[in-house]
Amino acid sequence: RDYLPTPSVSTSASKSAPMASSPVKRLRDESLDEQLSSDLTPRPNRTISTDDQDSFSTTSASSSRVSKISKYSRNSSPTKQILHAELQPTGFGQSSFAFDPQPPSLQLLSRKLRKTYLGDGILPLGLVDEFAAFDLPPFFFSDDLSACQRWPKADFIDDIMKSASECELEGKGESSWNMVHGRIFQWLSESNDNEKGSLSSEYCTNAALLPEYKPKDVPSKMVDWCLTIRPNRSDQRIIDEIRRIRPGDSINQTDCGLLRKHPIAGSIEVKRQGEQYDAAVLQIGTWHSAQWRSLRWGRNADDESLPSIKFLSGYIIYGHDWQFIPSVLDEEGVSRLVRPALQIGDTRTVPGILKLFASLQVLKEDAEETFWPAFRADVLGISA
Repeated sequence: RDYLPTPSVSTSASKSAPMASSPVKRLRDESLDEQLSSDLTPRPNRTISTDDQDSFSTTSASSSRVSKISKYSRNSSPTKQILHAELQPTGFGQSSFAFDPQPPSLQLLSRKLRKTYLGDGILPLGLVDEFAAFDLPPFFFSDDLSACQRWPKADFIDDIMKSASECELEGKGESSWNMVHGRIFQWLSESNDNEKGSLSSEYCTNAALLPEYKPKDVPSKMVDWCLTIRPNRSDQRIIDEIRRIRPGDSINQTDCGLLRKHPIAGSIEVKRQGEQYDAAVLQIGTWHSAQWRSLRWGRNADDESLPSIKFLSGYIIYGHDWQFIPSVLDEEGVSRLVRPALQIGDTRTVPGILKLFASLQVLKEDAEETFWPAFRADVLGISA
């Protein structure tokens, strides 16, 4: 397995330097490897807390039940674990983009992403000459001022495609793919000029869910990356005060590194092409169900929904292909992944990369202008 990329991408990172490899390779717990062989995101060693132990009865009947749960989790495929999660109060369900209702804010975002993925008018006319070597169809260009005006240089786009192609052809592992992803996230966060809070990213394969938010009777899960909001100093002081009374001193569902203090605006799971796609769905679904519990922490038990936060953004990167897979809360307060995931671009071709950069800028704007104000209202108690 390759060395892992740097643990975070921030605005303080050099805009020209590529991401460096971490000198230390994470160790994985052998027992978790046995249970979750299809789940390739590394897992840290940890012991069961007293609270976790107390949640199970010490009677022989309960011991048998725990053993049965453990055996089910260990022997079940990701697909069966997804179906099992639908029956658990702390699990998650699934809904359909086509047939199930979604909040207006998610409907608007999904329309923007679908339109962007068509490629129609995503590039300003001023880039015709610079991108001439790519031989793009004319409809990619537009004089519409609402089109994305910020784009990477042509040689950067070409280098991303070459690096991703090498990962595929040489059969490289997740960490090599994540080196490519890290460069994309670094570029995305370079224009952080939002005074209220700007998007950044954290490489977080060792970020475990806090016990208070973990699902019951099913294995815990992790993700590879989180897109986070870096608040201004005033909002960060409020977050730090709130963290003092929250589990793990964290504003999120994990207490790993900067994820303790920077709100998670998007969660990303990475799989190489050919690995089990449902394993990625299971990881995002489990992670989001814990995040919803974190967001509702301290609220009245009867409050099944949040006033302002209407959906959570999730992403699956499956080889070259990037997908958007959000979750919503249903009427009973259960997290539901909305499927099928929306294609937002790829690293396979130049048009795919251009669609990806355009889509990521749409999602960045949504995180900063929609999710962050909603988080400030629901969690920090700050009105717009």
